[in-house]
Amino acid sequence: MATNRNIKKVCNTAVEFLENLLNRKAEGIINISTEEECWKIHIEVLERKAVPDTQDQLGIYEVKLDDDMTILQYRKIGMRKRTEMFVEEED
Repeated sequence: MATNRNIKKVCNTAVEFLENLLNRKAEGIINISTEEECWKIHIEVLERKAVPDTQDQLGIYEVKLDDDMTILQYRKIGMRKRTEMFVEEED
């Protein structure tokens, strides 16, 4: 399932999907993993620009894809200021 080429394709597909959907620029991928038969990617998106930029608001989104690069699910899982650490809550 996980090859370097697959991981890059999964990341690119998830980022492109989220940027097109939200009409916002992704800041970066903070996590990628597999569970059962899907990929789970956490992506940070700039929600609100602030001055100074340490006060920027970042949204954290989870995107799930299958091996065919079909989006199975997406959801917003958190928000943080740029200077704060994101701590994922367990389901």
